[in-house]
Amino acid sequence: MNQEKTRILIVDDEPQNTAIIQEILYFQDQYEFSAVGSGAEALEIVNSFRPEIVLLDIMMPGMDGYEVCKCIRAEQAHRFIKIIMVSGLAMVDERLQGYEAGADDYITKPFDEDELLAKIAVYSKLSRIEEVELLKTTALHLMTHETRTPLNGILLGSELLKEVEEIPQEAKQYVDIIYSSGERMRRLFAKVNLLCQLKGGIDLILVEQSLEKCLKAVIAEMGSEFPDVEIVCSCEKDIEMSADWELLSKGFYNVIENGCKFTGSSKTLCVTIRQVDDATLVIVEDDGPGVNQETMDRIFEGFFTEDIMHHHKGAGLSLSITRLIMHHHRGKIRCENRVEGGTRFTFSFPRLHQTK
Repeated sequence: MNQEKTRILIVDDEPQNTAIIQEILYFQDQYEFSAVGSGAEALEIVNSFRPEIVLLDIMMPGMDGYEVCKCIRAEQAHRFIKIIMVSGLAMVDERLQGYEAGADDYITKPFDEDELLAKIAVYSKLSRIEEVELLKTTALHLMTHETRTPLNGILLGSELLKEVEEIPQEAKQYVDIIYSSGERMRRLFAKVNLLCQLKGGIDLILVEQSLEKCLKAVIAEMGSEFPDVEIVCSCEKDIEMSADWELLSKGFYNVIENGCKFTGSSKTLCVTIRQVDDATLVIVEDDGPGVNQETMDRIFEGFFTEDIMHHHKGAGLSLSITRLIMHHHRGKIRCENRVEGGTRFTFSFPRLHQTK
Protein backbone atom coordinates (compact mmCIF):
# COMPACT_ATOMS: atom_id res chain seq x y z
CA MET A 1 0.00 0.00 0.00
CA ASN A 2 1.43 3.35 -1.04
CA GLN A 3 1.48 5.92 1.74
CA GLU A 4 1.00 9.58 0.95
CA LYS A 5 4.30 11.42 1.03
CA THR A 6 5.05 13.96 3.76
CA ARG A 7 5.29 17.46 2.28
CA ILE A 8 8.23 19.52 3.50
CA LEU A 9 8.77 23.24 2.83
CA ILE A 10 12.35 24.52 3.04
CA VAL A 11 12.66 28.26 3.74
CA ASP A 12 16.21 29.66 3.50
CA ASP A 13 17.73 32.66 1.70
CA GLU A 14 21.07 30.86 1.20
CA PRO A 15 20.90 28.60 -1.92
CA GLN A 16 23.77 26.46 -0.63
CA ASN A 17 21.89 25.61 2.58
CA THR A 18 18.75 24.81 0.60
CA ALA A 19 20.73 22.56 -1.75
CA ILE A 20 22.19 20.57 1.17
CA ILE A 21 18.76 19.87 2.65
CA GLN A 22 17.30 19.00 -0.76
CA GLU A 23 20.10 16.55 -1.39
CA ILE A 24 19.43 14.85 1.94
CA LEU A 25 15.70 14.58 1.24
CA TYR A 26 16.09 13.56 -2.40
CA PHE A 27 17.02 9.98 -1.51
CA GLN A 28 14.14 9.60 0.95
CA ASP A 29 11.13 8.19 -0.93
CA GLN A 30 8.62 9.18 1.73
CA TYR A 31 9.09 12.94 1.35
CA GLU A 32 7.96 15.54 -1.18
CA PHE A 33 9.63 18.93 -0.82
CA SER A 34 9.66 22.46 -2.12
CA ALA A 35 12.04 25.36 -1.38
CA VAL A 36 11.70 29.15 -1.26
CA GLY A 37 14.22 31.88 -0.48
CA SER A 38 12.24 34.33 1.65
CA GLY A 39 9.60 34.59 4.34
CA ALA A 40 7.16 36.34 1.99
CA GLU A 41 7.45 33.48 -0.53
CA ALA A 42 6.90 30.97 2.25
CA LEU A 43 3.62 32.59 3.26
CA GLU A 44 2.52 32.62 -0.39
CA ILE A 45 3.21 28.94 -1.03
CA VAL A 46 2.09 27.52 2.31
CA ASN A 47 -1.60 27.60 1.30
CA SER A 48 -1.11 25.84 -2.05
CA PHE A 49 1.67 23.39 -1.12
CA ARG A 50 0.12 22.58 2.29
CA PRO A 51 3.32 21.36 3.97
CA GLU A 52 3.22 19.12 7.02
CA ILE A 53 6.72 20.24 8.05
CA VAL A 54 8.48 23.59 7.55
CA LEU A 55 12.27 23.79 7.87
CA LEU A 56 12.58 27.48 8.61
CA ASP A 57 15.76 29.55 8.61
CA ILE A 58 15.79 32.38 11.16
CA MET A 59 18.19 34.96 9.78
CA MET A 60 16.66 36.13 6.51
CA PRO A 61 16.45 39.66 5.02
CA GLY A 62 13.08 41.36 5.29
CA MET A 63 10.80 39.00 7.18
CA ASP A 64 12.84 36.81 9.53
CA GLY A 65 11.98 33.27 10.63
CA TYR A 66 10.35 34.35 13.88
CA GLU A 67 7.87 36.56 12.04
CA VAL A 68 7.14 33.86 9.45
CA CYS A 69 6.53 31.37 12.25
CA LYS A 70 4.07 33.70 13.98
CA CYS A 71 2.18 34.28 10.71
CA ILE A 72 1.82 30.56 10.07
CA ARG A 73 0.67 29.93 13.63
CA ALA A 74 -1.92 32.72 13.33
CA GLU A 75 -3.83 30.70 10.72
CA GLN A 76 -6.12 28.01 12.11
CA ALA A 77 -5.84 26.07 8.85
CA HIS A 78 -2.10 25.59 9.52
CA ARG A 79 -2.38 24.40 13.13
CA PHE A 80 -1.01 20.92 12.32
CA ILE A 81 2.10 22.17 10.52
CA LYS A 82 5.26 21.29 12.43
CA ILE A 83 7.90 24.04 12.31
CA ILE A 84 11.56 23.19 12.83
CA MET A 85 13.79 26.23 12.95
CA VAL A 86 17.18 25.79 11.29
CA SER A 87 19.81 28.35 12.21
CA GLY A 88 23.42 29.02 13.05
CA LEU A 89 22.25 30.73 16.25
CA ALA A 90 22.94 28.40 19.15
CA MET A 91 22.19 30.63 22.16
CA VAL A 92 19.40 29.65 24.53
CA ASP A 93 17.73 33.06 24.12
CA GLU A 94 17.39 32.51 20.36
CA ARG A 95 15.92 29.06 20.91
CA LEU A 96 13.43 30.39 23.46
CA GLN A 97 12.42 33.17 21.07
CA GLY A 98 11.73 30.51 18.44
CA TYR A 99 9.56 28.48 20.80
CA GLU A 100 7.67 31.62 21.83
CA ALA A 101 6.99 32.33 18.16
CA GLY A 102 5.41 28.89 17.85
CA ALA A 103 8.23 26.63 16.65
CA ASP A 104 8.04 22.95 17.55
CA ASP A 105 11.77 22.27 17.49
CA TYR A 106 15.18 23.75 16.69
CA ILE A 107 18.24 22.41 14.91
CA THR A 108 21.56 24.22 14.70
CA LYS A 109 23.74 24.64 11.61
CA PRO A 110 25.84 22.84 10.68
CA PHE A 111 23.42 20.03 11.48
CA ASP A 112 23.88 16.28 11.51
CA GLU A 113 22.06 14.58 8.62
CA ASP A 114 20.79 11.72 10.78
CA GLU A 115 19.48 14.11 13.43
CA LEU A 116 17.60 16.15 10.82
CA LEU A 117 16.01 13.04 9.29
CA ALA A 118 15.11 11.74 12.76
CA LYS A 119 13.36 14.99 13.68
CA ILE A 120 11.51 15.05 10.36
CA ALA A 121 10.35 11.45 10.85
CA VAL A 122 9.08 12.15 14.37
CA TYR A 123 7.19 15.32 13.44
CA SER A 124 5.79 13.76 10.27
CA LYS A 125 4.22 10.99 12.34
CA LEU A 126 3.05 13.41 15.04
CA SER A 127 1.38 15.74 12.53
CA ARG A 128 -0.66 12.92 11.04
CA ILE A 129 -1.59 11.48 14.42
CA GLU A 130 -2.92 14.88 15.51
CA GLU A 131 -4.97 15.23 12.33
CA VAL A 132 -6.44 11.75 12.76
CA GLU A 133 -7.22 12.39 16.44
CA LEU A 134 -9.02 15.62 15.58
CA LEU A 135 -10.98 13.82 12.88
CA LYS A 136 -11.98 11.09 15.34
CA THR A 137 -13.01 13.60 18.00
CA THR A 138 -14.99 15.68 15.51
CA ALA A 139 -16.70 12.57 14.15
CA LEU A 140 -17.59 11.39 17.66
CA HIS A 141 -19.03 14.79 18.61
CA LEU A 142 -21.00 14.89 15.37
CA MET A 143 -22.28 11.36 15.85
CA THR A 144 -23.27 12.09 19.44
CA HIS A 145 -25.15 15.23 18.41
CA GLU A 146 -26.79 13.75 15.32
CA THR A 147 -27.95 10.56 17.07
CA ARG A 148 -29.43 12.28 20.12
CA THR A 149 -32.82 13.02 18.52
CA PRO A 150 -33.36 9.61 16.84
CA LEU A 151 -32.17 7.83 20.01
CA ASN A 152 -34.64 9.78 22.11
CA GLY A 153 -37.34 8.78 19.63
CA ILE A 154 -36.37 5.12 19.92
CA LEU A 155 -36.30 5.24 23.72
CA LEU A 156 -39.53 7.19 24.10
CA GLY A 157 -41.36 5.13 21.47
CA SER A 158 -40.32 1.79 22.92
CA GLU A 159 -41.13 2.98 26.46
CA LEU A 160 -44.66 3.89 25.34
CA LEU A 161 -45.07 0.55 23.54
CA LYS A 162 -44.15 -1.30 26.73
CA GLU A 163 -47.28 0.18 28.35
CA VAL A 164 -49.66 -1.01 25.60
CA GLU A 165 -51.49 -4.05 26.97
CA GLU A 166 -52.74 -5.25 23.55
CA ILE A 167 -49.24 -6.02 22.33
CA PRO A 168 -48.48 -9.77 22.44
CA GLN A 169 -45.95 -10.92 25.02
CA GLU A 170 -43.44 -11.99 22.37
CA ALA A 171 -43.60 -8.55 20.77
CA LYS A 172 -43.08 -6.92 24.17
CA GLN A 173 -39.85 -8.87 24.53
CA TYR A 174 -38.60 -7.31 21.30
CA VAL A 175 -39.70 -3.88 22.53
CA ASP A 176 -37.60 -4.47 25.68
CA ILE A 177 -34.62 -5.36 23.49
CA ILE A 178 -35.11 -2.18 21.42
CA TYR A 179 -35.26 -0.05 24.58
CA SER A 180 -32.24 -1.65 26.27
CA SER A 181 -30.19 -1.43 23.05
CA GLY A 182 -31.09 2.24 22.62
CA GLU A 183 -30.20 2.97 26.24
CA ARG A 184 -26.81 1.26 25.84
CA MET A 185 -26.11 3.38 22.75
CA ARG A 186 -27.14 6.55 24.61
CA ARG A 187 -24.82 5.74 27.50
CA LEU A 188 -21.94 4.88 25.17
CA PHE A 189 -22.19 8.16 23.26
CA ALA A 190 -22.44 10.09 26.54
CA LYS A 191 -19.30 8.36 27.87
CA VAL A 192 -17.31 8.93 24.68
CA ASN A 193 -18.33 12.58 24.65
CA LEU A 194 -17.30 13.02 28.30
CA LEU A 195 -14.00 11.22 27.69
CA CYS A 196 -13.21 13.61 24.81
CA GLN A 197 -14.03 16.62 27.01
CA LEU A 198 -11.86 15.39 29.86
CA LYS A 199 -8.92 14.64 27.57
CA GLY A 200 -9.25 17.99 25.82
CA GLY A 201 -9.49 19.98 29.06
CA ILE A 202 -12.58 20.90 31.05
CA ASP A 203 -13.36 23.74 33.47
CA LEU A 204 -14.43 22.45 36.87
CA ILE A 205 -17.44 24.00 38.60
CA LEU A 206 -16.22 23.92 42.20
CA VAL A 207 -18.74 23.90 45.06
CA GLU A 208 -18.29 23.15 48.76
CA GLN A 209 -20.29 20.12 49.83
CA SER A 210 -20.33 17.11 52.12
CA LEU A 211 -18.49 14.12 50.67
CA GLU A 212 -20.78 11.73 52.54
CA LYS A 213 -23.86 13.44 51.06
CA CYS A 214 -22.54 12.96 47.54
CA LEU A 215 -21.72 9.28 48.09
CA LYS A 216 -25.08 8.51 49.69
CA ALA A 217 -26.88 10.09 46.72
CA VAL A 218 -24.89 7.87 44.34
CA ILE A 219 -25.57 4.79 46.48
CA ALA A 220 -29.30 5.57 46.56
CA GLU A 221 -29.32 5.77 42.75
CA MET A 222 -27.45 2.48 42.55
CA GLY A 223 -30.01 0.74 44.75
CA SER A 224 -32.64 0.77 42.01
CA GLU A 225 -30.23 -0.77 39.51
CA PHE A 226 -28.85 -3.47 41.81
CA PRO A 227 -31.64 -4.23 44.31
CA ASP A 228 -29.99 -7.52 45.32
CA VAL A 229 -26.73 -5.84 46.37
CA GLU A 230 -26.37 -4.28 49.82
CA ILE A 231 -24.10 -1.23 49.77
CA VAL A 232 -22.76 -0.40 53.22
CA CYS A 233 -21.42 3.16 53.61
CA SER A 234 -19.35 4.10 56.66
CA CYS A 235 -17.85 7.49 57.39
CA GLU A 236 -15.27 7.98 60.12
CA LYS A 237 -15.63 11.74 59.75
CA ASP A 238 -17.79 13.72 57.35
CA ILE A 239 -15.65 16.02 55.25
CA GLU A 240 -16.56 19.24 53.47
CA MET A 241 -14.74 19.43 50.15
CA SER A 242 -14.51 21.80 47.22
CA ALA A 243 -15.13 19.81 44.02
CA ASP A 244 -17.08 19.54 40.81
CA TRP A 245 -19.71 17.26 42.30
CA GLU A 246 -21.47 16.43 39.05
CA LEU A 247 -18.22 15.06 37.65
CA LEU A 248 -17.13 13.46 40.90
CA SER A 249 -20.50 11.72 41.25
CA LYS A 250 -19.93 10.13 37.84
CA GLY A 251 -16.54 8.85 39.02
CA PHE A 252 -18.00 7.35 42.21
CA TYR A 253 -20.91 5.91 40.23
CA ASN A 254 -18.57 4.17 37.76
CA VAL A 255 -16.56 2.42 40.46
CA ILE A 256 -19.52 1.50 42.68
CA GLU A 257 -21.41 0.17 39.64
CA ASN A 258 -18.35 -1.91 38.74
CA GLY A 259 -18.24 -3.28 42.29
CA CYS A 260 -21.94 -4.19 42.20
CA LYS A 261 -21.44 -6.13 38.98
CA PHE A 262 -18.57 -8.20 40.39
CA THR A 263 -19.50 -8.62 44.03
CA GLY A 264 -19.26 -12.15 45.42
CA SER A 265 -21.74 -14.46 47.11
CA SER A 266 -22.31 -12.04 49.99
CA LYS A 267 -23.83 -9.51 47.57
CA THR A 268 -22.34 -6.79 49.78
CA LEU A 269 -20.27 -3.77 48.73
CA CYS A 270 -18.46 -1.61 51.29
CA VAL A 271 -17.85 2.11 50.77
CA THR A 272 -15.70 3.86 53.39
CA ILE A 273 -14.71 7.51 53.85
CA ARG A 274 -11.46 7.83 55.75
CA GLN A 275 -9.24 10.76 56.71
CA VAL A 276 -5.48 10.26 56.85
CA ASP A 277 -2.75 12.78 57.57
CA ASP A 278 -2.31 14.13 54.05
CA ALA A 279 -5.36 12.92 52.17
CA THR A 280 -9.05 12.08 52.17
CA LEU A 281 -9.79 8.52 51.01
CA VAL A 282 -12.91 6.93 49.56
CA ILE A 283 -12.52 3.15 49.53
CA VAL A 284 -14.82 0.82 47.57
CA GLU A 285 -14.40 -2.90 48.33
CA ASP A 286 -16.08 -6.01 46.95
CA ASP A 287 -15.58 -9.70 47.68
CA GLY A 288 -15.71 -10.85 44.06
CA PRO A 289 -13.16 -12.83 42.01
CA GLY A 290 -10.53 -10.08 41.94
CA VAL A 291 -8.53 -8.91 38.94
CA ASN A 292 -5.64 -10.69 37.19
CA GLN A 293 -2.34 -8.83 36.88
CA GLU A 294 -2.58 -8.18 33.13
CA THR A 295 -5.97 -6.56 33.58
CA MET A 296 -4.78 -4.68 36.66
CA ASP A 297 -2.00 -3.05 34.63
CA ARG A 298 -4.44 -1.75 32.00
CA ILE A 299 -7.70 -1.36 33.90
CA PHE A 300 -7.74 2.45 33.62
CA GLU A 301 -7.03 2.52 29.88
CA GLY A 302 -9.83 3.72 27.59
CA PHE A 303 -11.59 1.00 25.56
CA PHE A 304 -9.80 -1.79 27.45
CA THR A 305 -11.72 -4.96 28.31
CA GLU A 306 -10.37 -8.41 29.14
CA ASP A 307 -11.83 -9.90 25.95
CA ILE A 308 -12.69 -7.12 23.53
CA MET A 309 -13.89 -9.55 20.81
CA HIS A 310 -16.49 -11.17 23.07
CA HIS A 311 -17.30 -8.28 25.38
CA HIS A 312 -20.96 -7.21 25.29
CA LYS A 313 -21.57 -5.07 28.38
CA GLY A 314 -19.45 -1.97 27.86
CA ALA A 315 -16.54 -0.39 26.04
CA GLY A 316 -14.09 -0.18 28.95
CA LEU A 317 -14.54 3.59 29.29
CA SER A 318 -15.92 4.03 32.81
CA LEU A 319 -12.69 3.55 34.74
CA SER A 320 -10.68 5.61 32.25
CA ILE A 321 -13.17 8.45 32.70
CA THR A 322 -12.92 8.10 36.48
CA ARG A 323 -9.14 8.38 36.43
CA LEU A 324 -9.36 11.57 34.33
CA ILE A 325 -11.96 13.03 36.70
CA MET A 326 -9.59 12.38 39.60
CA HIS A 327 -6.69 13.87 37.63
CA HIS A 328 -8.67 17.09 37.12
CA HIS A 329 -9.24 17.17 40.90
CA ARG A 330 -5.50 16.62 41.50
CA GLY A 331 -6.36 13.29 43.04
CA LYS A 332 -5.56 9.67 42.27
CA ILE A 333 -7.38 6.37 42.00
CA ARG A 334 -5.78 2.96 42.35
CA CYS A 335 -6.98 -0.61 42.15
CA GLU A 336 -5.65 -3.61 44.07
CA ASN A 337 -6.72 -7.10 45.02
CA ARG A 338 -7.64 -7.66 48.66
CA VAL A 339 -5.78 -10.34 50.63
CA GLU A 340 -9.10 -11.76 51.81
CA GLY A 341 -10.46 -11.85 48.24
CA GLY A 342 -12.13 -9.29 46.02
CA THR A 343 -11.04 -5.90 44.77
CA ARG A 344 -10.36 -2.55 46.43
CA PHE A 345 -10.59 0.80 44.62
CA THR A 346 -9.17 3.79 46.51
CA PHE A 347 -9.90 7.41 45.64
CA SER A 348 -7.31 9.73 47.18
CA PHE A 349 -7.88 13.48 47.46
CA PRO A 350 -5.13 15.84 48.67
CA ARG A 351 -5.91 18.07 51.65
CA LEU A 352 -6.19 21.13 49.40
CA HIS A 353 -9.76 20.04 48.61
CA GLN A 354 -10.82 19.99 52.28
CA THR A 355 -12.58 23.17 53.41
CA LYS A 356 -13.48 22.32 56.99
